[in-house]
Amino acid sequence: MSPYRGSHYPDLPNARPVILRKRLTWEELLGYFRTWSPLHTFHEKYPEDLQREDGDIAVRFWRKLKEEVARSEGKETVPNDEDTIDIEWPLALLLARKA
Repeated sequence: MSPYRGSHYPDLPNARPVILRKRLTWEELLGYFRTWSPLHTFHEKYPEDLQREDGDIAVRFWRKLKEEVARSEGKETVPNDEDTIDIEWPLALLLARKA
């Protein structure tokens, strides 16, 4: 099967274009992170993470992601929470049923 990818990995052979995309604000992206079941599982195992002054693991990851985007774009400041970003899911779901 050929991989799905955007322009991120141009050297992959027989790559197909990304088919799952969404435009979100940074704030909406953080909300999306909060829907992840692994995050809920992490907080069940490590409830003290929710009490950290610098934010829980989702907030820390989100902030680091914003910093890396700013750095990769050569900007001095991190994006505003209301700035939009394009999210791509470079994967596909194959559904089948037994005949």
